[in-house]
Amino acid sequence: MSAIGGCCKWLCFSITFILFLVLILATMFQNTIVYVNRGPFAAFPEDNPRGFQSPSEYHMPYEDVIIPTEDSCELKGWLMLHPQPKTKSTIVFFHENAGNIGLRLPVVKSMYDSLDSNILLVGYRGYGHSTCDPSEKGLKLDSRAILDYAFNSKTIDTENVFVFGASLGGATTIYSSKFYEDKIKGLILMNTFTSLPDVVDSMNIVFKIFRPFVLSNFWPSDERIKSLTLPMLFISGREDEIIPKEQMDLLFIHAEKSRYRDFIKVKDGHHNDTFFHGGDQLLEKILKFMKKCAEFKHKEHSQRSLMQVKVKL
Repeated sequence: MSAIGGCCKWLCFSITFILFLVLILATMFQNTIVYVNRGPFAAFPEDNPRGFQSPSEYHMPYEDVIIPTEDSCELKGWLMLHPQPKTKSTIVFFHENAGNIGLRLPVVKSMYDSLDSNILLVGYRGYGHSTCDPSEKGLKLDSRAILDYAFNSKTIDTENVFVFGASLGGATTIYSSKFYEDKIKGLILMNTFTSLPDVVDSMNIVFKIFRPFVLSNFWPSDERIKSLTLPMLFISGREDEIIPKEQMDLLFIHAEKSRYRDFIKVKDGHHNDTFFHGGDQLLEKILKFMKKCAEFKHKEHSQRSLMQVKVKL
């Protein structure tokens, strides 16, 4: 019995040690685990398969963009422009987690053509050619720097800017939008999450048990969205296998202060193919939302002008 007891003690000790080691490693390398900046193909757009390398493959005129951040990183991306770009709306595209900005080009091309908009697409730090390493604190700075660049641009109409965020990009979008509510015309969110802890908890019971001791990235979008008042469009793939669709439902509910909000549910949409499963109908609904936002903007401008006239009188 003593030999068996000794073996049991040794086994318990070994399991405890291994779990402790795993927790330590998960904490130390958490940003590497959370932010998948290398993705399924290559580190840089030019090394991607054809069709994912450059806007020129889709005959979209573009400018290379380099955006400095507050902590001296450089974010690199593309500004895809229509002829006479100031006569068009501009969509700032905050991309998903895995991989470089080249992987977003098919969606960007569809938006560029069907929504008749310029597109600003920039990699977060550590993604593609952008410098520094990704972290929650860092991506917060990145999202603000990208919007600063957009609203200080001399190339586009800065009063006609929409912001699109998918998955991780939804979290960065919700965070940064609060600083530019008076400038952003409308916010479009697709397959994003309520918070990172909620995503981890939804994966399996083991992750849920150990998450409070390990996770240091939070992205509490469910709390942040409650204070946003700008128009919002929610796009949810109802077969999302990564982020439970109920999290998009909750975000919509929490966005009760929004002046105008709409929800598009794409029946067969998965996490990474919702946009294309939605097809032309989805694009038509996004365009309808953008036109509705323009009406709101015009109405608010008219009301402000009327108030100024009354003050003068």
